[in-house]
Amino acid sequence: MAAELAPDLFPMVEQVEQFEHRDYLQQPAYAEYMQMDKGLLTTGFRQLEAIYGGLRDEHAPRYLISAGWAAAEAALVGVDQPIAYRLGLMDAATSTWRRAFDNELVVRQYVSGDKLEQEQGHRIALDIAVAPLLRDIVQGNVRPATCRQVFESCLDVANSNVQYLRAMEAAGNEIGYREHLGFGNECNALLAVNRTFSPTWFAMPAPARADSGYHHRDQTHDLLVIRQKFGLIKSAAPVEIKTTAWPFLIDRYKALVLEGRMHLSADDERSPEPTLAAIEATYRGVATDDEQIQADMATEQFASMLHDYCAGPALGGLAARRTLTIFRDSSQVFSRHRYFRDVLAATA
Repeated sequence: MAAELAPDLFPMVEQVEQFEHRDYLQQPAYAEYMQMDKGLLTTGFRQLEAIYGGLRDEHAPRYLISAGWAAAEAALVGVDQPIAYRLGLMDAATSTWRRAFDNELVVRQYVSGDKLEQEQGHRIALDIAVAPLLRDIVQGNVRPATCRQVFESCLDVANSNVQYLRAMEAAGNEIGYREHLGFGNECNALLAVNRTFSPTWFAMPAPARADSGYHHRDQTHDLLVIRQKFGLIKSAAPVEIKTTAWPFLIDRYKALVLEGRMHLSADDERSPEPTLAAIEATYRGVATDDEQIQADMATEQFASMLHDYCAGPALGGLAARRTLTIFRDSSQVFSRHRYFRDVLAATA
């Protein structure tokens, strides 16, 4: 039975029940945020700060997720601002995501059906999990202990997601199963990069607006692979993770596209569970030979595709010059990696 709903949350539940996705754009700060280029900005500190201010008093999880990302991105790009102020923004981002998570739990008690994004709570948890890493970037010192802490937290989120994936499958909830399946592949991709514990190169979830197709659809992506040095982000490579990378996606997405089954699984498994188990077993030091091969394959395949993607020429005009995220021509990826070679040969 649902707990008694606090009076100040009645409007939030009603809003989530009634709103379709585009209805959220009625909120001016949210609409402004969604209309920005999807790349990680090099400038725009004041704009992001103002968007955070315009969203932080909302209650709907969707608004609070974006508010948190506006604050986090402002903290990352405001390199001419005092460190203490930027750290305050990063802490505000984390606390806002925590509010989003708490409110998501409330929503799930009172709202059901297609108004729910089944994996959204886990997405918020992943944002919270990587927050210490973003905070270290702001401080100018990504510490090995933070890399391990964040990896552990992301493992916990991924394992929780697998439990929900199993529950959705058992209940015959196809929509919920697909959403947790897709998110599970995103987690595996992130963990495949971050298991190297590099303080210079690592994967993080892309800002909230990057996952929306309402504006700048060809810039959509799920993850960013960051290269940073002493708190300065040198580059950000966009990555789109698909459970199945259908042929038409080759043209739609300008980010690097990885297919979970083909590129993150040694045995072409549709479920993300075997790869996740292999990554965790390797981290814990209890992996079998097959699990070690599986984990290393996921990391090496991602690294190889990323290398080929970054070797491609930048797509001029795709994103504003004030973004660190560079979208590139993927021809070299398509010609060198399995699945894409087969698709191109079949459609030639």
